[in-house]
Amino acid sequence: MLLAPSRAPYAGSAVAPALATETAGYLRLSGDTIDLAGGPTHARRNAPAARTGPTLLYSPGSGASRIIGTNQAEELAGRGYLVVTIDHTGEAPVEFPGGRVVLPCIPWEDPVAVRTATDTRVADVRFVLDRLRVTWAGMFGYSMGGAAAASAIRAGKRSGRPSVPGSVRTC
Repeated sequence: MLLAPSRAPYAGSAVAPALATETAGYLRLSGDTIDLAGGPTHARRNAPAARTGPTLLYSPGSGASRIIGTNQAEELAGRGYLVVTIDHTGEAPVEFPGGRVVLPCIPWEDPVAVRTATDTRVADVRFVLDRLRVTWAGMFGYSMGGAAAASAIRAGKRSGRPSVPGSVRTC
């Protein structure tokens, strides 16, 4: 008998405390009031990926975790998209397989560091796209994540055009 995949939490248990403290700061709460490892999302763990729908990548804003876009990712997945979210190491707390956590370390006041972070985001996107082996993928993001989408299209071998409400600014 196969068990149905379990609901995935917002964050893994190793990185949840760091993300909760960061998120609580945005909301002006104490870090122990948010349980990101215990709070389930609508996403499923170990669910087989249905490769029938189009693929979308999500990149968060600078210094933010991909958990910020969970509601958007779930909504799009519910409409048939395969949604892949990306954390950018060094920008927000990130948990790797095996439980290793890397905390934020980018000095956002340094223009050279911001440019390096932007270039790294483009490399992250290209890495993920190469591993997905899809013929078509869309991308969306918030703030610097949206700029990463436009920059990845501009720098990549793939063709595309940004469709962004408002203005696009790259660092």
